[in-house]
Amino acid sequence: MVQLEVWAKDKWYPVVRYDYARGFAHRDVLSPKGEEEKRPLTLDSLEQCVQYAEQDLTDRYEWYIEQFLRKLR
Repeated sequence: MVQLEVWAKDKWYPVVRYDYARGFAHRDVLSPKGEEEKRPLTLDSLEQCVQYAEQDLTDRYEWYIEQFLRKLR
């Protein structure tokens, strides 16, 4: 599992999580209320899932955090 977290309002919040649990790759986009939006990824292995997660977060971590913080306000 790969997870992006943000420190806000004196607390750590999970923002987005990439996982290969239950035999399929997916990305969970989390809300400040703890709701998860599960999005399947068409990847064949844990290794591919980790590589995808690292690249996606490198490219878009600021956007994920910005979207999360907007909902937190």
